[in-house]
Amino acid sequence: MMSRSQSRDDLRRWLSPPDPSTNHNVARGSHHDGTASWFTRGNTYKQWKMTGSLLWIHGKPGSGKSILCSTIIHEIEQLQETGAALMAYFYFDFKDIGKQDVRSLLSSILIQLSK
Repeated sequence: MMSRSQSRDDLRRWLSPPDPSTNHNVARGSHHDGTASWFTRGNTYKQWKMTGSLLWIHGKPGSGKSILCSTIIHEIEQLQETGAALMAYFYFDFKDIGKQDVRSLLSSILIQLSK
């Protein structure tokens, strides 16, 4: 009989999801003090955190979506460590062929939520 971790490892290999943390870490490295504070102090963000719904950030290339998302992810990761939140995230990246389609998104989210 297979253990849970063995099953999860087999599922991970089969799905072969891309790792969104690489994009997150690059974006976090571009932060300066106060980056995205205009958003994290705003009503949209506060309401989203209270409802626990989907937050979809979209915009033109180079408009700061990745930096904004990395700020939000960082904040939610801190809540997740205390057990107060559950999160999965994904960066579509047109420089990385493995992060350009829905299958990549779904496999990545599935693996993150299975942890």
